[in-house]
Amino acid sequence: MNIPALIISFTMLFALVLSSNSRAVTMTFDNLPDMGARATTYNENGITATPVNGDLAFFIKPGVAHVDDFATSFTASIDFTMDGLFVPVSFDIISYGFNSSTPFNNVSVEGFLDGVVIASNEFSTSPVFETTNTFNLLSSFSEIDTLRISTLTLVDEEECNFAQPCVHFDIDNVNLMSVATVDIAPVPLPAGFLLMGSALAGLGLFRYKK
Repeated sequence: MNIPALIISFTMLFALVLSSNSRAVTMTFDNLPDMGARATTYNENGITATPVNGDLAFFIKPGVAHVDDFATSFTASIDFTMDGLFVPVSFDIISYGFNSSTPFNNVSVEGFLDGVVIASNEFSTSPVFETTNTFNLLSSFSEIDTLRISTLTLVDEEECNFAQPCVHFDIDNVNLMSVATVDIAPVPLPAGFLLMGSALAGLGLFRYKK
């Protein structure tokens, strides 16, 4: 690739970064009710959270969504959607430790497209009570229409010391990026002038050296 073409490519890439910067949105659950009020769905910043099989609410501390493994009325899974396709960026898990003698993968994350799972991952929360961990998804998930975060539990109740629930944790700061905002968008006028000036200066320098 010659130098002018390289400059143009770099300028276009820079424009993409500028146009899509800070376009991810976050669900913080700040207004989610407690388990007495419950919610059938919860909407915030263009993200909709829907419980799959139970109540959507917080448990001990407000500003989070609680899930557990069918031992109570809380949902074991939450579906997150937007108005169209999106890329999941990250989310936080607040751990309640383990009721089993040894840690195990107790979190399932699935990405759906038209009802079909196209990406999935499993991992373990921290064994330390009320520890917050951030899980990044950009490297393994692409354009989906539904993100499902679920509990994973052990079949053998004895392994969980017969605790009810065996697995439970809080979800917070679900960070998603709409595909519509990832596409190349018009660059704001001041930034456009800066990009054009940079490209022209680079091209002039190339011709001068030549």
